Amino acid sequence: MITYESLFERYFLFGWSIKLDVYRTSEHPEINRAFEAVWATLPAENRQRKTEQEMRKHLKMLLCNLLVAYKSTKCLAIPRKAESFSNGNRLGKLSIHRTAFLAVVDGMFAQNWIGMKTGYKSKDKEGRLTRIWSGSVLHAFFDTVPEEDISTQVGDVVILNNEDEKEIPYVDTPYTVRLRGNLERINSVYEQNYFAYSEVSEKRYFNPFWFLSNPQDLDSILPTLNIPYTSNQFVDILHQYITCPDNPQHISIHYHYGNKMEFEEHSVAMPRRLFPRLAAIYCRGDFGLGGRLYSKPARGVSWQSLSQGARNTITINQEQTVEWDYSGLHIAMLYARKGIQMAGKPYSKIDNNVAMKPIVKKLLLTMINAENETKTINSMTQKVWELQQSPILKERDLKFLTAVMALKPDWKSLIGKVKEAHAPIGRCFCSDSGVKLQRIDSKIMLDVVMHFAGKGIPCLPVHDSVIISKFHEKELIDTMDDAYRANMNGLCCGIDKK
Repeated sequence: MITYESLFERYFLFGWSIKLDVYRTSEHPEINRAFEAVWATLPAENRQRKTEQEMRKHLKMLLCNLLVAYKSTKCLAIPRKAESFSNGNRLGKLSIHRTAFLAVVDGMFAQNWIGMKTGYKSKDKEGRLTRIWSGSVLHAFFDTVPEEDISTQVGDVVILNNEDEKEIPYVDTPYTVRLRGNLERINSVYEQNYFAYSEVSEKRYFNPFWFLSNPQDLDSILPTLNIPYTSNQFVDILHQYITCPDNPQHISIHYHYGNKMEFEEHSVAMPRRLFPRLAAIYCRGDFGLGGRLYSKPARGVSWQSLSQGARNTITINQEQTVEWDYSGLHIAMLYARKGIQMAGKPYSKIDNNVAMKPIVKKLLLTMINAENETKTINSMTQKVWELQQSPILKERDLKFLTAVMALKPDWKSLIGKVKEAHAPIGRCFCSDSGVKLQRIDSKIMLDVVMHFAGKGIPCLPVHDSVIISKFHEKELIDTMDDAYRANMNGLCCGIDKK
């Protein structure tokens, strides 16, 4: 069985990470027990009183972050460079002292409480923050602590970020005052209702391309996977998958993380509380860009971060929910801005080969968000390279990589086909349209959520989809249609059930 630690120590899945939240805290008895156990092992020599006070504060915060990362099957990204802790940066402003912080991190690593991979920065790559993850001894404390017992500080519900995605101050306008009032009304409705979900693992799969490119590691890796095959047999299975990925006999490549149950319709799992809270986040210092509604709970997990399987288990006041989303939203919006009704699925016009669908869907999204063709090609090339380096993939990513490896698309040529197939909006691609479209789709989504909040009915947005009690399903569909038409020149967009 694959353990949590092996995801990072053996498989180097450092892309599976969460950011450090310096406000996380908890008074759960097991967190306090873990604190005392770890603190007793940290070296005490030459420690000044002020440094010791800071270390105790940082240890509690780190334990809470490590627990959230563990429960999310991710590692924790932390800074180490002095510049991150300077007075001009966020950690410095929050009085996070680098010496005390690193004394705790390095002390925990030296005593085997955590694993660690030091970050890097180079001219050729963007770099990566240091990653840390909890070890099995800490898990004995963490396993009985629910995520909702970890709380954090909440801030403003209207957030403006700069180019580096860091929050910056702004002067209120009638728009931000009105928006804040709407969001606070929505959050008030959330507080008056009960939300829960069942912990469900997202299906992930062994990456055959990674294993076949690392045959020297198979003899040592296979025993940890609990797979009853020799290296040669496993290689044969991987080759068969690549040749015919839809063959159901290839379930052998299915990866299942051991400490979470796989979703089944009638399975029973421990219900977890959700504490929804929304904030609108704008980008690049401009209230005309971004503005999407993000989950910012004071405690517990974000419903937007849950897998689709887990979202399917969400209940509101113990009622089952449904989720509906806009189909091909941004492409439909680009057409609507030209006064044209989009017909059919946006990717069906580009290539009739069904096997190309995962590639075209990924490329369309990238072309909407990239600034130019060169950056689009670089982004697609980088994505393929990153997936090739990962031994375990989401189903969607494995389908994309399998299609790319089989069809070997020429990105420049395919970009040309996209622009030709969608000639009326061709100039909108590779022109940084994404953040501008988000500003509009956030308004559409806010209209939907506010419609129900006005009636005291809670619903949960997930960017281009909405979750609501099944008893309000028809009203949701009608409201989503009305909101889109009201914002997009009376034209419509397909709405599908997730």
